[in-house]
Amino acid sequence: MSVMSQRADSVFVSSLGKGDSLHQQVLAAFPLCQISEEDLIQNPQFCKLLATLSQHVDRTGLTQHLRRDREKIDHANPH
Repeated sequence: MSVMSQRADSVFVSSLGKGDSLHQQVLAAFPLCQISEEDLIQNPQFCKLLATLSQHVDRTGLTQHLRRDREKIDHANPH
């Protein structure tokens, strides 16, 4: 891993949280997944990946873009 990549990782992680708080943030962001805190502790790179992904999807797994599109459609076509 390059020094620049390591710096980017450390800046990114510090902006999200560290240790337990990062794990709790990831678990809260993906309530439909069967991931344990132990899974995240044993796989720190996977935890970072999920933390990054959590900034782009909602709790149901939709991307922010798709969620906005769905809301527009729901408002245009009320049931």
